[in-house]
Amino acid sequence: PAVEGWDIGFSLVPMAGVSGDFYDFYSTDEGLKGAAIFDVSGHGISSGFVTMLAKWIIFKTFMQNLDKPLSSVFELLGHMLPEAIGSTQYFLTGNILRFSGDTVEYANAGHPDLLRLTPSGLEAVKGRDGRKVKGRLLGCRGITSEYETVSMRVEKGECLILMTDGLLETENRVREQFGFTRLEKTLAPVGKMGAQEMCDYIVSQAAAFRDGAPQSDDISLIVIRRR
Repeated sequence: PAVEGWDIGFSLVPMAGVSGDFYDFYSTDEGLKGAAIFDVSGHGISSGFVTMLAKWIIFKTFMQNLDKPLSSVFELLGHMLPEAIGSTQYFLTGNILRFSGDTVEYANAGHPDLLRLTPSGLEAVKGRDGRKVKGRLLGCRGITSEYETVSMRVEKGECLILMTDGLLETENRVREQFGFTRLEKTLAPVGKMGAQEMCDYIVSQAAAFRDGAPQSDDISLIVIRRR
C-alpha cells in the first residue's frame, strides 16, 4: 500500500503452487493501521485452506479491536482460531504490527523475531528487560498464553523486517542455512534502497545462496522503511 510516512515492499515465494504463508495490511479511511505476516504449518492445498480461513479471522479481529493492545488481539485469536480450524492439527505462528504516526506496536505468536535495521546494524526487537518477544503459537486447543505488546518509535531511514522462517532456514547444496549473519551481511550495502528494492535484493541473495538446491519452505518477507 501507498502510505504517507512509510515505504513498504513485500515478497512471497511459495515452495509449491499453494503457500501456507500469508501477509496482510490493515487500513481505514485514516490510513494504514497495521501489517501482519503468518505461517501455517504444512504445505500445499490443505495448508492453503487454513490460510484462507485464518487470514479473514485475523483481519476481522484486528479491525474490531483497534482500541486494545496487540497482546489482547492475540489472546482473542488464541481462543477463536482453534474453534475455526477444528481438529485438523494445523497451527499458525505470526507477527502483527500496529501503526500510529512514527510509533509502532508489535506482538509475536511463536514466530521469528521482528528485525530492525538502524545505522548501528541489524537487531531483533526485544521486549521487557531485553527478553525476546515470543508468545505461544496459535490454533491448537488447550494452549493459552499471555502475549507482550512492544511499542517503539521508528526514526527516519530505519527499517522493520518481518519474515517467515523459510528465509533464514534456506539451505544450500551442503545443507548450510542462510541464517541471520548472512542476512546481516546482505543488508550492509543496501544504503538508501527503496523497500521493494531491498525486499527483492534479499530474496535474490537467498536464492543465489541456495545455488539450485530445492526450496524447502515458503518464503515471505515484508520490508517497511520510515520515510
